Amino acid sequence: MKEQARIAAVIKNLDQLRTRIETESDRANRAALEHAKSAQAAAALAGKLKDLDAKLEKVRQGQGSLEELVARLKLAVGAYTRGHNAVYHYREADAAALKAENTWHKERKAAGFPDPAAYEAALLPAAERAELRTLVAADADRASSITTLEASADARRAAKLAAEGVQPPTALDLELAAEAVAQADTDYERARELEVLAQSTAARHEQAVASLAALRADSGPVIEAYRRLRGLADVIRGGGENLYKMTLSTYVLAARLEEVAVAASQRLAVMSGGRYSLHHDDSKQGNNKSGLGLRVLDAWTGKHRETQTLSGGETFMASLALALGLADVISHHSGAVDMQTLFVDEGFGSLDAETLEQVMSALENLRAGGRTIGLVSHVAEMKQRITNRVTVVKTQHGSRIEREVQPLVSM
Repeated sequence: MKEQARIAAVIKNLDQLRTRIETESDRANRAALEHAKSAQAAAALAGKLKDLDAKLEKVRQGQGSLEELVARLKLAVGAYTRGHNAVYHYREADAAALKAENTWHKERKAAGFPDPAAYEAALLPAAERAELRTLVAADADRASSITTLEASADARRAAKLAAEGVQPPTALDLELAAEAVAQADTDYERARELEVLAQSTAARHEQAVASLAALRADSGPVIEAYRRLRGLADVIRGGGENLYKMTLSTYVLAARLEEVAVAASQRLAVMSGGRYSLHHDDSKQGNNKSGLGLRVLDAWTGKHRETQTLSGGETFMASLALALGLADVISHHSGAVDMQTLFVDEGFGSLDAETLEQVMSALENLRAGGRTIGLVSHVAEMKQRITNRVTVVKTQHGSRIEREVQPLVSM
């Protein structure tokens, strides 16, 4: 094996020498060719030089110019210089080729090959030689890789883990690890995108905060005025510090309702024999808005009652009293314009005889004061109290109106 290795090394050196000899031979051939060209160029230049000398003589005799002659001489000198350089390079290449050839013969003889024929006989076939070179190169690469791997920190750590009994990962472990790495890369890219988005959002937020601070500084008086107006608006709408939850429109109506209640109480006192009177109530009921409530004061018990506790007849009297009180208030606030005509539609059927008498007495007093009172009712007892009537008679051919005596009101 050592002898084969030595022979392989000698063959390799001889191949390198042959390659160098071939290279130097090529250089020598090129140099010879350049030398031949240079010689031809030198001969041509010599001819030209003679021509130039003749022309120079002519120039000196007054034919042509000296500048042209100098220019031509410069061209001739350049051509001669190139030829000289070519000869010099040829000589160098020839010497190098000779030296390489002598070295090749020396190395060949040292390797045990007395002549080129013996060397050629010892050479492997071209295919085997190429295969051997491939194997040698692959072996060298593998040896270099093994050396590099053994010197690495990963190899030392793997040897340490193997000594501790840690088994290498299986193919499944490697596949799962690759999937985990791919997922980690995906999560990292997503996190990086979110970070960039968060930084952009934070920058915009900081700009918005700065703009808002500037706007607040500039709009301080406006905001303060807005707060005052908003508080006033909330109070007007029934919110804010308005404990009664009463709107401005409700407040105005409550003032009118209070007047109507006072005027209605005078009418209701007559109808109820002094028992009932109406009073405005602005108390708050739960979360509801206040201001338009009414309560009834019962003089018999001395306590206030809700209007829902009144009987049907009492409710009718209270409603009639409110209507009459409203008419009085309207007349008072409209420049003393009197409401001469009132119509009362139904409700008399809910009154007992005594109450009906009281109500009719109150209506008679109104009529005596100059007002025209029109009553619409189906109660039979009303016919005895109303002398001027308009009666609706229903027949199978339709309804008709019959007028009895002279009606006070045209229905």
